[in-house]
Amino acid sequence: MSLDAAAHELKPSGTARFNGHTSIVVGGSKGIGKSTAERLAQEGSNVVIADIDPGVTETAATLAAEYPSVTVVGTVADITSLADCERVVSETTAQFGAFDSVVVAAGVVNNPADVMTLPEAEWNRVFAINVTGPFLFAKAALPVLKGQGHGRIVLIASFWGRVGQALFSAYCASKAAIIVLAQSLAAEVAGDGITVNTVAPGMTDTDLHRQALAEEAAKRSITFEEFRDQEYAHIPLGRSADPV
Repeated sequence: MSLDAAAHELKPSGTARFNGHTSIVVGGSKGIGKSTAERLAQEGSNVVIADIDPGVTETAATLAAEYPSVTVVGTVADITSLADCERVVSETTAQFGAFDSVVVAAGVVNNPADVMTLPEAEWNRVFAINVTGPFLFAKAALPVLKGQGHGRIVLIASFWGRVGQALFSAYCASKAAIIVLAQSLAAEVAGDGITVNTVAPGMTDTDLHRQALAEEAAKRSITFEEFRDQEYAHIPLGRSADPV
């Protein structure tokens, strides 16, 4: 049996430990965000999935059919817009009365380039989505969480927020910023019964990860497979993580 097959087979069934909870997952249409939304539903939580990808409604409908004991809804939203963030919070509280947790998984990788050639607009795009977006969603969600006296916020960072990577300065710097943003938020709201944490995955087999590998491989004039194998050679397991 392959390692990937074993990972799927060993995936535990839901324990309903979040029964009655409501969670918001921002950037939940694909990748780590989608897997997070699925696991929350599996564990008994209602889930609101917000994503700029119009496919978010289809993702939500699929999960709703798979987990009929909970409510899963999808809404198109731009995390770089405070108005959109506030709308998602407002729609969630209108439908469910409150929410217990927020996971912000929205993120992008910069087009590979060294600092000398990286366009300022590309740097700003990455920071707008990866840093300003989570800041805005926290700003929108905190009044509700503070008012109810409890809540959880989880920001998806990255291993690359701790270790720089050539040609990906904007992405690495943005993920480092997320780690410290979460620490600052945690210090601000600890007295309100709210926790703020980050998760910093390493290489994970998502569309975003495969896109980054493909773009850097092209930059180095080698094949996707060659560059992938070079990168995975540094990982003890010899492969990327599975987001499931």
